[in-house]
Amino acid sequence: MFSKEDLQKVAEIHKQELGGADFLSSCSTGFISYFYNYFNGDKNNKLFIVRDNGQPAGFVFLTFSKNGLFKCFIKKNFCRIIFTPSALIALIRTILMKTKITLKHDYDIDIVYIAVSGKYQSKGYARKLLGMVEDCLKDNSIDSYYLQVFKDNERAVGFY
Repeated sequence: MFSKEDLQKVAEIHKQELGGADFLSSCSTGFISYFYNYFNGDKNNKLFIVRDNGQPAGFVFLTFSKNGLFKCFIKKNFCRIIFTPSALIALIRTILMKTKITLKHDYDIDIVYIAVSGKYQSKGYARKLLGMVEDCLKDNSIDSYYLQVFKDNERAVGFY
């Protein structure tokens, strides 16, 4: 379990590095923080944080549930979403753009988000985060995972 301060910093990194890429990334940092707090300690989802001098420098969020992470979250938090302007606008935009992405793959794990704060990039933190994920997967006898990268994110494409 992570502190609210850690989750707020994760939300700030998420917004800074992934802002506008999808429904959650289009929301306010407060709502993004709520999202991570909602899943904090959940057995089907895992958050790893890499630190620099004790402060979160990057994170990775993965899910053990193949499909329905956002559908379930939106369904269970619909009232909060409609009363949170940034979340409501992001949801409407997602619906209007018909950006429904159906992941059809045979992997047991989805790496949903991975980001390192700009000032900590190129210091090996993304590699460290993936190492944390891979250690967790080994501990659970899982040998593969799914990671999707936007093709225009040349730096990430080169890294993976």
